[in-house]
Amino acid sequence: MSNPVRIAMLVVLFTIPAPRAGADEGPRDPSTAGLLSGGVTFGGALIVAMAIDRDSPTLGALGGTALALGPSTGHWYAGEAYNGGLGVRVAGLALAGLGAAMIHDGRDPDGECADRRCKTGRGLLVAAPLLVVGGTIYEIVTAPAAARAYNRRQRRGLVPASIADGFGLTFAGRF
Repeated sequence: MSNPVRIAMLVVLFTIPAPRAGADEGPRDPSTAGLLSGGVTFGGALIVAMAIDRDSPTLGALGGTALALGPSTGHWYAGEAYNGGLGVRVAGLALAGLGAAMIHDGRDPDGECADRRCKTGRGLLVAAPLLVVGGTIYEIVTAPAAARAYNRRQRRGLVPASIADGFGLTFAGRF
């Protein structure tokens, strides 16, 4: 494995936070959430560019993985397993697959785009990247808000309390 590949792998591995089993679920920094989403995504794009320049499938796979997971890392840091941007990105990928299948099925024996399915497939292939890019931008931009929402959820809450004469609720918060 070449030196740039090792460096790229280390950058991606050390950028993604490790899960903290049993650790204090303290506040999440909105700046960290934004930097994770934007940084891992941008790093993945740089690794893909380097892979193209060096004709390296290994680097391409690593960069593609970072590019695909990067926008969600800030939301994962903030405790959100799923968000709307991720859904839009997945829908864009599904449309790309559907469009490619429609183009394949709609071509005549000469390879020309002959029927309506093929032309519709082309339209889907134009719309799909717009959804993927839009979902990516949405995830990067909203990652800090996800961290702030996590912090608000952690500050207060009602918890059941057992008392000698019955049952009650206790208000808990962090100050």
